[in-house]
Amino acid sequence: MIRVRQGAFRAVCAVLLLAAPTLAAPPSITDLGAPGAPGAQAPQLVAGKAGPWLSWVEPAGATGKALRVAQWKDGSWTPPSTVVVADDLMVNWADVPGVVELPDGALLAHWLREQGLGYGAELRRSRDGGTTWQALGALSSDSGASEHGFVSHLPLASAPQSVWMDGRSGTTALYAATIADRATAEKLLDDRVCDCCATASAITADGAVVVYRERSQDEVRDVGIVRYANGAWQKPALVHADGWKINGCPVNGPAVAARGKTVVVAWFTAANDRPRVLAARSTDGGATFGAPTTVDDATPFGRVSVQLAASGDAVVGWVARAANAAALRLRRIDAAGRMGAAATVAPLGGSHSAGVPRLLDLGDRYLLTWIESRSASGSKESLLRVVAVAPAALAAP
Repeated sequence: MIRVRQGAFRAVCAVLLLAAPTLAAPPSITDLGAPGAPGAQAPQLVAGKAGPWLSWVEPAGATGKALRVAQWKDGSWTPPSTVVVADDLMVNWADVPGVVELPDGALLAHWLREQGLGYGAELRRSRDGGTTWQALGALSSDSGASEHGFVSHLPLASAPQSVWMDGRSGTTALYAATIADRATAEKLLDDRVCDCCATASAITADGAVVVYRERSQDEVRDVGIVRYANGAWQKPALVHADGWKINGCPVNGPAVAARGKTVVVAWFTAANDRPRVLAARSTDGGATFGAPTTVDDATPFGRVSVQLAASGDAVVGWVARAANAAALRLRRIDAAGRMGAAATVAPLGGSHSAGVPRLLDLGDRYLLTWIESRSASGSKESLLRVVAVAPAALAAP
């Protein structure tokens, strides 16, 4: 899938991001440093009881790669721990490994392993804060030469679930499984989805929601949602009917955040040849959504993220075109759909090198991570970046 994805993405954007200029960060943005080694890729940020968890992939040895994790705790990063080191650990900018903290304090991680012409997701669990890791096996029961990735985890107290995109039937489908000492109770959620737009998930008062990009028989690729409520998966539905018909995957998945019964979904669309970043809100646990708010209809490339504050305000992050380059932007939206001014957090360089920036709400600040490409000794070098953004940096609606 990823070999097709990158070409499709370039066709949709029609513009490659250029090298970014060096800009001074505003005083409300603090660089937290990052524990990743040069060459780091594929960062993820997730919440934890004692502090947020950061995961990434970095080179290991002559040919290997390592999935590493660290926690922001007491004002600094803990020493990184290693989930796995492998020569067949697959990484690309769109489909990335990750880790999530479960309600019992255990960590559940997944990484992507090459399988001939395809790849699959492998699971590991740590019950000692990342010091040691237990292999739980493959996420998908299918081991064929197709793609099994774009994983999202649902850390439910009753029974943790994981969802992924699975190409076993030739048409990519969305699957889920219950995670205990291995993946069990595999279930087909949607039999036709967009091949390479990442999934995203959030926990609600009613259970959980997963968002992804649908794919109709006539190639309309709007954002879908499926809920896990009352101990069972519900039927898929659309968040909004944009009507984006495109014969190829745009490599631009949605994002979701939830508090109680409030759910906010953000996504990119280019329906009617109009690139936009949209956000829509639900007050019934994701069962229905109001009309979307247009976050950016001028310069977006997409690659969205979203968080929902205790105040009810949502913060949407995305990548936008800026002065012949690209920039990371954030914007606050209140419950009525009113928006503050967009804030530029950082410039970006490279077409895909920044990956998909990740945003996390800590209450008193927002964390944001991405990959920065720098020139070193005549060659390009990728570095992991993590910054804290004070709420004061985001204009009130």
